[in-house]
Amino acid sequence: MQSTKPLTPAYLLGQLEELWRALDAYFAEFKPADWQRKHGKDWTFADVPFHISYFDRLLVARPLEARENLPQNERLNLDSVAPLNGWNTTEFAKRPAGQTVEQTLQQMREARDRIRKAATTISQADFESNKVWNGLTLLRGWRTPAVALQTCRVHTWSHVNELKFRLGKKSSGAGAANTHAAIATFIGWMPA
Repeated sequence: MQSTKPLTPAYLLGQLEELWRALDAYFAEFKPADWQRKHGKDWTFADVPFHISYFDRLLVARPLEARENLPQNERLNLDSVAPLNGWNTTEFAKRPAGQTVEQTLQQMREARDRIRKAATTISQADFESNKVWNGLTLLRGWRTPAVALQTCRVHTWSHVNELKFRLGKKSSGAGAANTHAAIATFIGWMPA
């Protein structure tokens, strides 16, 4: 059952904080060699926080900060899997050679701080009415700040649960409300 809590900036930030704590708990357990272990076919575990940092920065924080004033050249159009994969490849290519895991984790924390700051400037009246660009396939176009924060929530939940699976953990720490919201979102996307 999906939560009946009203979607407010404070509520969604609280849910994101729970997910961010779960990610941080996983990352805190890693020893230096763990970061270089394979995470799927193409990634290492060190790639996960890097990916999350640019996703959060470019698809959530920046659109929330700029809202309707987001320049055309910053409006991502990831309208299918191929452009999404290409975007990931492009962003990974921008990572400086020799960047440390700590530098990557700091970038991830900075993106979170930008999301926090942007979300706290949104009034409840604007939360469901202001336009924020969303560049992802099924959501592409002008959406509400609520959709931007929910996009971040579902994306983060996905990575928390993939880490749970890949690390053989029994619980993800994602919380019931986040899990229910993410599953409801994925079920809603299935017809598309």
